[in-house]
Amino acid sequence: MKKLLTLLAVGIAAIGIQGKSHGAILLDSVIWTSSGIPAGGTLGPNTISLSTAAINNSGDLFTFTWGSMPFASSYATTSDSAVAIGYTSGLSTQTITFSQPISDMSLWFNFIDPGTTFNFSGLNWTFVAGNNASQSGNTVVSTGTNREDDGFLINLTGVFGPSSPLSYTISKTGFGDTAGFTLAAAAPPSAVPEPGQVAASLLLLAGIGGYVWMKRRKTAKPASSAA
Repeated sequence: MKKLLTLLAVGIAAIGIQGKSHGAILLDSVIWTSSGIPAGGTLGPNTISLSTAAINNSGDLFTFTWGSMPFASSYATTSDSAVAIGYTSGLSTQTITFSQPISDMSLWFNFIDPGTTFNFSGLNWTFVAGNNASQSGNTVVSTGTNREDDGFLINLTGVFGPSSPLSYTISKTGFGDTAGFTLAAAAPPSAVPEPGQVAASLLLLAGIGGYVWMKRRKTAKPASSAA
């Protein structure tokens, strides 16, 4: 019995490590709930308000699977919610306010247009990945053609809150337009195993049970006949 428990513990631990190493990084993303300017949403207990330039469909809400972006195979978001941000010809400011402090965020963008520059000067940020977008100093420059898979992901460090909103600017030559946007933070660890891990655990238990049954059958002695 002791040997069986040891085998079981080692096997389940191995499954857990395998699932963790192959799983995507989960990001807790905003659920956008109200359209217009400003648009509103929630991220856990935090209420979020986004102000943007009024042009075309800016402030509209839509659904988008952020993990489907060509560069996002290592990431997953808890919500497929998105909002349209607007930028006019020239310079536009985007401002996001929070009902309570938040830090270490990720910003996602898609449907970006050619000739659009996103300026994050004054922020502590890192360019993570993009499709038809690249970093140039404190900016990200778009060469996309306004497709849903044209976009990028950046990470921000620092604390933002009610008295310290997040602001960045977008510059565009020619006509203004809109892009898709969402915001995410690190998701809390989940104690619930993934379905693949559950299935693998059941297979492991069945395999160990079969092994023990066969071993007991082989080692069992036949009962001696009465004299």
